[in-house]
Amino acid sequence: MSSVALPVTETMRTQEASCAIATRARERLLERFEAGRGMIDAVLDQVESTVPTDYLVPSAATEFVPADKGVAVRFPRVERALPVHAHALGQLADRAAIPQRYVSTLIDEDPALLALNLSHRYRKQAHTKYLARAVGDELLGWLSSSYKRLNAAPLVDAFIDQAMAMGAVPVDARQLDTKVYLKVLLTQVFEPMPNEVLGIGAILRSSDFGDGAYSIALYVERLICVNGAIAENLLRKVHLGSRLDDLEYSNRTHALDTETLVSATRDVVRHLFETRNIQAKLDAVREANTKELNIKAAVEALRGRSALSKAEAERSLELYNTADVQLLPPVAAGNGGRPKHGIGTSYRLGNVFGLLAQEAEPRRALELQDLAGQVMGLQERRVA
Repeated sequence: MSSVALPVTETMRTQEASCAIATRARERLLERFEAGRGMIDAVLDQVESTVPTDYLVPSAATEFVPADKGVAVRFPRVERALPVHAHALGQLADRAAIPQRYVSTLIDEDPALLALNLSHRYRKQAHTKYLARAVGDELLGWLSSSYKRLNAAPLVDAFIDQAMAMGAVPVDARQLDTKVYLKVLLTQVFEPMPNEVLGIGAILRSSDFGDGAYSIALYVERLICVNGAIAENLLRKVHLGSRLDDLEYSNRTHALDTETLVSATRDVVRHLFETRNIQAKLDAVREANTKELNIKAAVEALRGRSALSKAEAERSLELYNTADVQLLPPVAAGNGGRPKHGIGTSYRLGNVFGLLAQEAEPRRALELQDLAGQVMGLQERRVA
């Protein structure tokens, strides 16, 4: 009997492409491990060399002046006015109850007026002290006197050491002006759905300047296209301590606070990579891959609560409609038919935000990866 050639359907083509892509994804993972080592070394050097200088500043002794690119601040023990970083300016405005929109307008149009407003507001806080944190000649943080100062270098070291002991290796690291983050992935690959190859690891985020809490979270990445999603923070460590009245006294407790958090970091990484926790996230991915939702309505809802800008919402819908399985996972047809018009899955939409993150600057990329984790159900709060 002669053989009959079966027609090649679109589904068969997609499966064949997915098999090849999955194989390539495993190869790329090894390549990223090699590149990650160099990135970690560079960031560790930066973290160890970027040590803030701290000042306990009486509010009434604070004076602001216009500067080349905004405002600068003078207070006792500094030889000349320190230029104020955008992050610190936001903190200064919040503590002076000056609306951010007003600050944004004046910083461009009339920095002298902004400096006058800030000086006036802080002179009225007669009995308040703030912790000012500077690097070089720039003010990067303006914090409460209850801010618990932590040394990022030993925390980063503990995170990397424990992650590598659990079989993970670095793949990405960044030292931003006021924040540092590091990502590691296990050398094992996971395939929760056929030909959908994932990497699982952890992400550490830390700031010595009040730019977010110190956090460690599980990290899930689609290896085909490095779309990432961040699960919930397992550390939930905020930088609040007792009121800071004397820096010299605080320095004596500073090392003990850091040592305690180093131990907690190691414990959290061990817990995070337990088999049951990884399995729970893989189960969440499978559920998200079958959870149907109206894509346009979901994106509009996120736009409505300011989780996405107008441009990001429009770009998200554009990306969602791509047919490239290397960029986004395919939507499985329900009941043997084609996917319903306008209806997609939480998993694919989460990957849209992971893909969108690759187009964003690093700070916004982390926020979009957080959003991806929420949409996929990897975090406690589900948004779709």
